[in-house]
Amino acid sequence: MFRNPLYLLWALLAAVAIWLFIRLGNSRREKISGRFGSLGTLARLLKPETSQRRNIKSLLQLGILVLLFLALAGPQWGVELNSSKSSSQVVLLAIDTSLSMLTEDVSPNRLEKARSELQLIISGLKEEGTPVRIGIIVFSGQATLVCPLTTDLNAVSDVLSDIHADMLPTPGTAMGDAINLATQTLSPYVGNKNLIILSDGGDHDTHPGEASTEAASHGIRIFTLGFGTTEGGPIPIKDASGNLLRYQKNKSGTTVITHLRPEILQKIAAKSGGTYWQASATQDEISDLLKGITQGPKSKGTQETAHVYKNHFMIPLSLAFILLLIELLIPEKMGALEKISKSGKELLGKAMPSKKEASLLILLAALQMSFLGLTAKAGMESDLRQGNNLYGDKQYAPALNSYLSAVKAAPDNPKPIFNAGDALYRLGKYNSAAKAFTQASKIKNAPQILKSAAYYNIGNSAFQKSQYAEAAQAYRNSLLLNPNNPEAAHNLAVALHYLKHPPPKKQNQKKNNPKNQKGGGGKPPPPPPRPSSSQQNQQQQQRDQSQNQLSQDDLRRILSSVTDKKPNTDQQLQKGSPSKPPEGEDW
Repeated sequence: MFRNPLYLLWALLAAVAIWLFIRLGNSRREKISGRFGSLGTLARLLKPETSQRRNIKSLLQLGILVLLFLALAGPQWGVELNSSKSSSQVVLLAIDTSLSMLTEDVSPNRLEKARSELQLIISGLKEEGTPVRIGIIVFSGQATLVCPLTTDLNAVSDVLSDIHADMLPTPGTAMGDAINLATQTLSPYVGNKNLIILSDGGDHDTHPGEASTEAASHGIRIFTLGFGTTEGGPIPIKDASGNLLRYQKNKSGTTVITHLRPEILQKIAAKSGGTYWQASATQDEISDLLKGITQGPKSKGTQETAHVYKNHFMIPLSLAFILLLIELLIPEKMGALEKISKSGKELLGKAMPSKKEASLLILLAALQMSFLGLTAKAGMESDLRQGNNLYGDKQYAPALNSYLSAVKAAPDNPKPIFNAGDALYRLGKYNSAAKAFTQASKIKNAPQILKSAAYYNIGNSAFQKSQYAEAAQAYRNSLLLNPNNPEAAHNLAVALHYLKHPPPKKQNQKKNNPKNQKGGGGKPPPPPPRPSSSQQNQQQQQRDQSQNQLSQDDLRRILSSVTDKKPNTDQQLQKGSPSKPPEGEDW
């Protein structure tokens, strides 16, 4: 079969046209020769080899043309299985942001010390050279994923700089919830999965031991770092200028003294095959921690597989190049062949070719490489057009195959990768679609508007899976690249709203979801409709409108905070009144 059979028709038309030109040329040559005398007399004066060689050269030229069109048609036979693999080393950093982390029994306080060690961990993983995905969880009375798993370690560092105590609306310490959230996030991955917990060991009956056992059953190793001292200290409450106002007190009015609880952190690490360290002033434990992470499983996880036909366009292309060389070596004049043969013997007899000869060889090689590059680009564009036509007919699976062929022909071109992600999204493969959009956004020569659209669709994919934190981060990235995108701002607002107030799940209720963008030949598509409830639940939506509706002021505020390079996490997460933990302790 052929990938682009239309070129076969062009080959037939081109062959007929060239043959007619050859016949017309021969006819004009005979007509001109007849003016000098009888054709029979001229035939006796000229040697017959001249006309024979001319005919041979014409046939070779015709064959070269046909073979080139045959290569453009893209002959295919046989099926191969393509698997895309990526590094499976993933690390989640869980940092305690409860009020007890403000205790100053270590300098300057427990939380600042933890942030300092987190920066060293990120820098150490970056210097390892092994591809790694890092994410950040913060927890106090609840746990939230503030930075989804990403290979952009600079972005992780930026998120880390915005972490502060009591940034979540629920006070207390829920270490078990943080471990459960990490297990949910890491379980889809294979290979080296690690969770690093930075805390003083406090917990309000969220059963971190049971959670660590569940994490270990998913192949997750937990490393713990303890901050503080066993003697402990009071929790200072300061104003915005850093002036001490008071110390935290309990209900009876007694000043709260918090202590490091190493036994809890040791138990968590032991149940998952990890290790516990107490943070030191020299920070030597960081090097041991990095060694523990890198000594994990080195396997690579298969992400996607696809059955594609094997391309064999190189066979007719190579034959065309060989015929071109033969045609160039056949002279029309008598005696020229002997001269070429003699020059060839002299050239082979030399140890090094002359500058003129070397230049000729380099020119021929450059012409060959240029021709191969143009052919590959033509094949990619043809696959892209074919995929877009199939996509327009809603034949998403065949369109995906065409896009994958285009990706194979031009792996550094973001257009087919973006469109492949769009087809995967339409097929309901949201994880694979997000990976394709992520790959398209990381290509250096990708236009900024396409990168913004890629991040936007990453957010849509996460929204479809009700992963509102990941969706919000993707929408932020999209807005940073293209602030003039009200749809991304609206979807970000919806994601943050649902992050705080998850929509009720009913059997007959459809998910609120932002629809995906179209590929459209790799150009950023028109913005999709905003998320809205299904028509079957409009009455329920009207009843809940007073609680769930987002005002235009909310949208403008969110857009304003996102377009600043550092998102205001505090404002996004502290809306509403904080809830009290079960025990009544808020540290």
